[in-house]
Amino acid sequence: MHPLQRVSRCRRCSPAPSKHLTTPVFGKDVVYDCPNEKLMEQKKFMKVGLSLDTLRAYVEMIENEVSEFLKKDPGFRIFQMNDVNEWGQFDVLKVTQEITILTAARTLQGKEVRDNMDTTFAQLFSDLDGGFTPLNFMFPNLPLESYRRRDRAQKKMAEFYINIIKARMEGTSMVGWLVSLFYSLLNVAFYRMTNMT
Repeated sequence: MHPLQRVSRCRRCSPAPSKHLTTPVFGKDVVYDCPNEKLMEQKKFMKVGLSLDTLRAYVEMIENEVSEFLKKDPGFRIFQMNDVNEWGQFDVLKVTQEITILTAARTLQGKEVRDNMDTTFAQLFSDLDGGFTPLNFMFPNLPLESYRRRDRAQKKMAEFYINIIKARMEGTSMVGWLVSLFYSLLNVAFYRMTNMT
């Protein structure tokens, strides 16, 4: 079992054992870099954005994202030509990562997040994911290229989301505001007048 899963299932467990692994990936004061009580509260609020009605709304969004991806991605040229006599090929892992990032952005984070994101973000997420290895768990700050990629990706992603959050809080961006998990978390923080992190 992954250490993050172990911590997430135990309400009385401290997030401290995972903190040095997750903080370089997610940033300070986020996810496991906060008191356990606050982490449990954050998880409760996430349920709001994952209600049955919201999940139903996501189905059409996912279908549209996949259709648009197949229509536009150069790797699906044969599909786009609608030539049943030709065979095409594509990198399944790369395409799956890209579609996952784009559909998750559209459904869970909102339209303006998705509109500002492209397939290059899949590499950033891959670099972040490279920060979840046994080596990172034992030695969170070695001077290795994988660590530098993780740190650069974390910085770019933090800047990306901070800009969107600022626009939402200033009221200059309302696109996709109501149907997203991201909105649910920001809305709870605004309602309670406290930060979720």
